[in-house]
Amino acid sequence: MFQIASTLIAISVLAYLVLHTLSSFENELEIKNVYYTTMDLTYDSTAYFFRDESALISNKGGFVVYDVENGKKVSSNQKIASIYSDSSANEVQEQITHIKKEIEYLETLLTEVKFTKPSVSLLDKNVSDRLTEIAVHSKKGNLKNALDAVKKSVYDIDLKYCLLNGTEMHEELLDSYKKELERLSSFSSKPTSFVSSPTSGYFYSETDGYEDIFNFEEIEKLSAESFEILKNASPDHSQAVGKIVENSRWYIAYELKTADAITLAPNEKYSVYFPASDRNIQMKVEKRVDSSSDDKKIVVMSSNAIFDNFNFSRKQAISVTALTCSGLAFPSSAIHIDYDATGASKAGVYILDETVVKFKTFTKLMEKNGYVLCSVPDSTNISAPDSNKVSLFDAVIVEGTNLYHGKVIKNVLKAK
Repeated sequence: MFQIASTLIAISVLAYLVLHTLSSFENELEIKNVYYTTMDLTYDSTAYFFRDESALISNKGGFVVYDVENGKKVSSNQKIASIYSDSSANEVQEQITHIKKEIEYLETLLTEVKFTKPSVSLLDKNVSDRLTEIAVHSKKGNLKNALDAVKKSVYDIDLKYCLLNGTEMHEELLDSYKKELERLSSFSSKPTSFVSSPTSGYFYSETDGYEDIFNFEEIEKLSAESFEILKNASPDHSQAVGKIVENSRWYIAYELKTADAITLAPNEKYSVYFPASDRNIQMKVEKRVDSSSDDKKIVVMSSNAIFDNFNFSRKQAISVTALTCSGLAFPSSAIHIDYDATGASKAGVYILDETVVKFKTFTKLMEKNGYVLCSVPDSTNISAPDSNKVSLFDAVIVEGTNLYHGKVIKNVLKAK
């Protein structure tokens, strides 16, 4: 009898420990509070650029010296570049071009000091504000934008120096540049030929050989077959010294999954981010075209925006923002399927209301990076609680076992 009693006691103690352990595991929860935020629904793709371009071809070979900067608007028959037969003449002309830029810089600086007289405190603020801008651009690898900000800061520092110390030093430097320009011009050789613009437009010295391939005619008749041909086209490697973009309008074409493409409505504008230029541009959807892939569409967008230092590389990554929404966010891993009294399924989350588990539904707006964004139950008061809908600051159960509506949690072992 003693052995039997001891065995029963041991079994009872073991059962208690097992049940207590299992109960502890069931009560071990991970929760996250619902918060209010704004999300962008974005699509990433690879875009191809179409522009109204004409390559500038030189009839004679040699060394090219440009008279026009990239991205500048030029008129018809304007001289774009000079061609020299030897490299020494080319080097002299490059020095002349550099000195002309320095003279232009100093003349602009001295004119602003004498006639505008900007505030020293404002100049200091401008330089200080650009430090953050330079750091952000440098971190992203956008060295062109960082360098532009540096140049503007140097100009403001020069202005400040002139305001505080006078313009004598800069005037002497300007005079020395003018004398050097006169000296170099006196013995520089003459160019063998010139390159002029056949029409008005925007000048770019860089060419990729696709100027006559990715053109307006192709974008107008774009199809699944022609898009594949364009993507695999070989560039024309003729000796072009630059190109003229006759029209400020330009297009991009890219592929998206059909479900994503149909969210971009024709004639509507959407923000397109170009990482290569670190710039967002509002672009209009022109049309959607069937792709060679059954589950994709080709989207064509256009813009008239022209920016200095914008990267018009023929093929580059883009990110299109289709929608921007504000609402309540919680981890998508918290979603469960429950059933109402009629047996109909409904998606929702379990929340912990003090010690009681409750099931709440939600109206989904979008899902991104592992989080669901849902609508606010009361649009007039985002913090208003709701007994049936997910509300601001609800403690959503992300991890837990044996969850059901109305369950009482006696001992929460883990809460995050």
